[in-house]
Amino acid sequence: MHRMIRLALALALLAAASLGAAQDATADAQAQTSKFMEYVDDTHLRERLEGRREGVRGASHDLITALVAQSKQQAPDLPDELLAEFAKDGAAMVDESLDSWTIDQALAKYVEPFERSYPGGQLDAAIALLNSEDGKKLERTLRDAMFNMTSFVYEREELSVQRQILRFSRQVTQRVEEFRATGK
Repeated sequence: MHRMIRLALALALLAAASLGAAQDATADAQAQTSKFMEYVDDTHLRERLEGRREGVRGASHDLITALVAQSKQQAPDLPDELLAEFAKDGAAMVDESLDSWTIDQALAKYVEPFERSYPGGQLDAAIALLNSEDGKKLERTLRDAMFNMTSFVYEREELSVQRQILRFSRQVTQRVEEFRATGK
């Protein structure tokens, strides 16, 4: 009976130690990512991404406004309420596309190569070496990270917004035809 109790205690201690080691590894990885995100924050990358996305949003809204104005020129008999609805729907489509991903998702794409190339506590040393010859490895990783992130952002913005604008243009054409056919 004592053997069984000792075996059960040993297994429980082993399980607790394994769980503790896994939690420590997870905590270390999170701390490492957190340290690197502090470095990323110092570069103001988040703000630049947010500014870029808002620039795309503004340009897309301007394009929607131009499409609505073009519809008014092509069909001057369209009521202003219908044109306002077109503009509102188009802006909502653009916003939905741009809001379908977060800046944090894009930054996660940026961080991935660093986590692969600099596991554990190596990142602190790499950051300290940024201006040295050994920093060239980090520089290559930065280029890889930027490529990952910009590919992610461009893909989401360009394809999604283009699809939404094409969809919007088709809807406007359809609504203009419906208006002409029914007067509503």
